[in-house]
Amino acid sequence: MEPTSLLQEATLYLFWGGFVQFCWSVLAAPFFYLIAIRISTKSFHVLFRAYAVFNVFLLVWGCL
Repeated sequence: MEPTSLLQEATLYLFWGGFVQFCWSVLAAPFFYLIAIRISTKSFHVLFRAYAVFNVFLLVWGCL
């Protein structure tokens, strides 16, 4: 079996894992937003940015 490089595995994970994570995050976003507006006074833009940053870090962590 041929060894694969970290770059190849990370690229594969970014495409497939990123697609799956994007689908789940879009489905979960309305529910998280409803919870967030109940417990936070932040604007939609601030909440959306925090949710996006969290998902980017989650995707990068998955690559590692």
